[in-house]
Amino acid sequence: MKWRVIPMTESHVAAVVLLERSTPGAAHWTPAAYAERLVAPADLSAMVNIALVAIESNTVIGFVVGRAVAREVELENIVVAESHRRQGVGAALLDQFMHECERHRCESMHLEVRSSNEGAREFYQRGGFSESGTRGNYYANPVEDAVVMGRAIP
Repeated sequence: MKWRVIPMTESHVAAVVLLERSTPGAAHWTPAAYAERLVAPADLSAMVNIALVAIESNTVIGFVVGRAVAREVELENIVVAESHRRQGVGAALLDQFMHECERHRCESMHLEVRSSNEGAREFYQRGGFSESGTRGNYYANPVEDAVVMGRAIP
């Protein structure tokens, strides 16, 4: 394995945005939104930000960001470079994200995924998630329903 998963820093934000923009199905955030996930909230008992990157040869090849509130985590965005998909990068990011959630004593995790994104839905199911509902017209460009998925954190 030539890559590793580390905490995201401000120096990674530009590369994260470029990677995310190259992935049409990903949620598209501003650089400021990613930078916000790097700052510890004032009241740590209420909220925790988690942001990780997968790095290979000083290049960001994947990332995951989320926020925990009151023992529940929302996995907000996870992207792996197309050139590195199906090589375990996404699973390693999800695994490390889960470890961070455990460290913060979180009990459950949820996410939304485009209903048409079968590959992502299968990836999440392999990661222990199950479908729990839908959110109509949740996404724009194109307008599409979201499938809500969740799992317990052991």
